[in-house]
Amino acid sequence: MKKEPVNVFIATTPRSGSTLLGMILDQHKDVYHAGESFFWGKLKSDKASCPCNQKPCLILKQIENEIKLQNLDVEGLFNTCSMCSQPQCLRNSYVHLSIPDFNVVYSNDNWNNLDKKINLSCQTLTQLAKIFRKTTKKDIIVDNTKVIQIGEKLLKDYDWKIILLTRDARGTLNSNKNLAIRKKRPIQINLWVEYYKQFARHAIKLIQENENNFFWVKYEDLCCNPQKTIRDTCDFIGIEPNDEMINFKKQKGHTIMGNRMRFDQNNNYLTQDLSWTYGLDDTELKLILQDTELINLYGQLGYNIKRNG
Repeated sequence: MKKEPVNVFIATTPRSGSTLLGMILDQHKDVYHAGESFFWGKLKSDKASCPCNQKPCLILKQIENEIKLQNLDVEGLFNTCSMCSQPQCLRNSYVHLSIPDFNVVYSNDNWNNLDKKINLSCQTLTQLAKIFRKTTKKDIIVDNTKVIQIGEKLLKDYDWKIILLTRDARGTLNSNKNLAIRKKRPIQINLWVEYYKQFARHAIKLIQENENNFFWVKYEDLCCNPQKTIRDTCDFIGIEPNDEMINFKKQKGHTIMGNRMRFDQNNNYLTQDLSWTYGLDDTELKLILQDTELINLYGQLGYNIKRNG
């Protein structure tokens, strides 16, 4: 029996495990993990590094052709995601090929029309999901575009299911620090702290509203209790879990972007990354530990942030 089409959006912060969760779900025969769809506004299929290792990837090429045929505003989606991911205190943004970008400046007109841009981006994502479904013949589309403000709108007005994925801010900060080192660029830690607070406010609001199409996953639970977390996530989406899903690198899938674990042949098992316990220096930890608002917000999300926590 053919399943009803379902669109799933993972709302989270960068380096919180959305690629991992997407890869796990992608092992199911009815699921297509689309990755971070906002990158269609930045990349072409022949430049994208797809896990299938074909260049260009034939699936991504078909998707790109449909995007062009339908004249979807994927560039607008990318710009809206960049704006939404900026700290409220900053109002200017960007890191190359990453969200948020802390270097591009947007005009006041951009900010005044942000709600309209979010709505248009939701329309674009919904059209993209139809393209993904047509191309892959999969009924369940999982998109980890991440931006929680867009997730809120998709949940309220577009009949999407939303997975809120959270992770200890120290873990995501250290992971972003390591990424910046690999890319040989500076990391603005104070701005990331502001960004985490902005995300947490939206996350708490989503949890308190407790919508029927909303589900909360913690990165720590996914790593430490994967069987239960995967089973509960599948129940939320409406698919039958299977034992093979925990083998999250078995089927490579086709995504335009995501982190490097898509290509890594090693560590094909779930393990929690606790490298922040030695990777953040005292100055970096102090920016978190002395921020009472961040500690309180993440406390409401179930994270006991303290020096030895």
